[in-house]
Amino acid sequence: MTPTGSGPSRAGGPTPDAPGAAHPDAKRGGAAEAIGDILRRTLPEYRPSARGPNRTRRTQSLVAVAWERAAGPELATETRPATLQRGVLTVEVRSTALLSELQSFRRDELLARLIEAEAELSRAASRDPAKVPVAGATGRVTGLRFRPGVF
Repeated sequence: MTPTGSGPSRAGGPTPDAPGAAHPDAKRGGAAEAIGDILRRTLPEYRPSARGPNRTRRTQSLVAVAWERAAGPELATETRPATLQRGVLTVEVRSTALLSELQSFRRDELLARLIEAEAELSRAASRDPAKVPVAGATGRVTGLRFRPGVF
């Protein structure tokens, strides 16, 4: 190998910084990427929160729409519904300060608004299912908890 790094390496090929040499990431297909992003891009039906035999994508979508309505646009951008187990909706929160506020001061208010939003979607579905953004059973959310989330 030459001192400038442009000569052959011990294996006989050009060094990574030689002109025309392939970038080390080129062999692997590019820069590192989160597996969730890859799955969402390659499998449009992939939804991390729609796991388990009793959870359908539509039911999860109903809960997501109800959460967006209950939380409002500003809070919805900082949170996302993660799981629904035994009637308890777990919501992931982007910042620890907001997490503390929601756990300490706003849980009851948001739960009441969420139950109302879910009931409103149910009433709309019973009148005209075609006008509801998603379909699914309601009355599923009976509790609310928060956890830190990265998204």
